[in-house]
Amino acid sequence: MVEMKVALAMIIQKYSFILSPAYVHAPMLLLSLKPQHGAKLVFRRIMN
Repeated sequence: MVEMKVALAMIIQKYSFILSPAYVHAPMLLLSLKPQHGAKLVFRRIMN
């Protein structure tokens, strides 16, 4: 599990991400707030 987290952290640091323009804010209350339709993200590779 730790190796997976380290690998994911190494991959994520090469990308920036923002909410998609198609995202519709619709929170849903269960134990905590979470997006009803999921959170659509746009990933862009960071060029050095």
